[in-house]
Amino acid sequence: NPQWTKGSQIQLTPDNVEDFVRYRDTGESQSAIVRMERQQEYIRAFGAAAGQAYADNPGFVTDLYDALEPYMVTNMGNDQFVSIMDSIASGSTAESWTVPGEGTVGETYDEYHADDDALYEKIIDTFYQPEE
Repeated sequence: NPQWTKGSQIQLTPDNVEDFVRYRDTGESQSAIVRMERQQEYIRAFGAAAGQAYADNPGFVTDLYDALEPYMVTNMGNDQFVSIMDSIASGSTAESWTVPGEGTVGETYDEYHADDDALYEKIIDTFYQPEE
């Protein structure tokens, strides 16, 4: 879609949202990475809108959970979902990161080669705290 260029603002509608989060140009190298960036942007924008809707109407979270439930497999109950929405509505954000590495063009497919040393450091930084 020519609208989906870096830096442009677009409004997602029921007619274009699936293409926005799923489309990739398989003729273009590393297009999956660009698709993942769009997916992350969608999640950020959806979280902000859902957090605002929840702040305006606390019953929204139950309605949202009930609407999503037929499409998800989770052991997360409504109470955990409410807790997450509380966090989003209060402005909390989650850190996201991509496995460090480099995309290359393989013989048949695009390839992504992880930088093992950088990945190790990222895992340590993310999941471990120094002893005090």
